[in-house]
Amino acid sequence: MLKKLFLYTNLYIAAGAAVAVYGTCQILHLQILNAFYPFLFFATLCSYNFHWFFTPDALHDRERENWSVKNKTIIAALAILSAIGAAYFAWQLPIAYLFFASPLVVLSFIYTAPKIPHVAFANFKKYIFAKTIYLAAAWTYATVLLPIFITQQNFSDTFFQYTLHRFALLLVICGLFDYRDKIEDALGGIKSIIALASVGLVHIIVQVLIAMSILSNIKLTDEIKPIFLAFNFIPILLIMLLYKRNLDSKNEVYYYFVLDGLIFINGAIYLAMQIF
Repeated sequence: MLKKLFLYTNLYIAAGAAVAVYGTCQILHLQILNAFYPFLFFATLCSYNFHWFFTPDALHDRERENWSVKNKTIIAALAILSAIGAAYFAWQLPIAYLFFASPLVVLSFIYTAPKIPHVAFANFKKYIFAKTIYLAAAWTYATVLLPIFITQQNFSDTFFQYTLHRFALLLVICGLFDYRDKIEDALGGIKSIIALASVGLVHIIVQVLIAMSILSNIKLTDEIKPIFLAFNFIPILLIMLLYKRNLDSKNEVYYYFVLDGLIFINGAIYLAMQIF
């Protein structure tokens, strides 16, 4: 029951988005308004529930998809309530915050549009051919670039290296999800790049991206606290240990708790340190 309440209603990933931004602000010494955190939480919750509401009723043999199809009323209610919550906190933010956050609305809609059962949105499928890169870029923008932009910081080499570190990490995570979903994407008419890759090529891509993430993190050695640097390595190490298992796993908790959790585990550690 807790799994369905916390994971399948997207509360977990929405909280994770806010925690990931907190981690970015800690590492890069950014000061943002507190109202931005609940705004991002509710905006992410709305986006994800809007996306899952349009999950088709066919071609699903997974618990998460089946639950979403059977509980569309709950998902719709959460999408509406979270939209209200996002609007409430948006009202408390400066225009600059909303201006830089607005591209995420467009990105979210383009990603969900192919699921909407209307001929007007059918052509949106061609825009997510590079779905893996698209999702990783969206998460990088939301949790790294957006805090930098709204604080109007000059884009230094430190910011660049951290952005590269996070993008490579997120690209691995999104790629592993897309590799699992390649059959469903193909049946749905979404031609994801990852679907064209063999297992051997996936191994090579993951290794290259992990190396990129490690190297860009190492380049931050002189710019951030050693403890932050060490925490940045945690999701990388966990992926190195788990990604081969990912290729065969069908476990919902593994994907939506463990793998999604790697997006914000460093921020969660920083937050725990402040609380305890």
